[in-house]
Amino acid sequence: MRGVVILAALALCACESEQSFDERYDTAQETIEAKAKALDAELEQAPLPDADAPDADTEDGKAGETRS
Repeated sequence: MRGVVILAALALCACESEQSFDERYDTAQETIEAKAKALDAELEQAPLPDADAPDADTEDGKAGETRS
């Protein structure tokens, strides 16, 4: 009898500890927004490529002339 009561209590606790869909959605949304803000901040700090710098895929920076 005591075992049944303990199992019932454990089952009830397990059900209550599980998050609802809305709680999981809110948590995921907060995580995504935090990552997006971190990426935006990182991109704002990154220097823009120099317009006079040669392209990485060409030897002399002229468009259309790729390395062989």
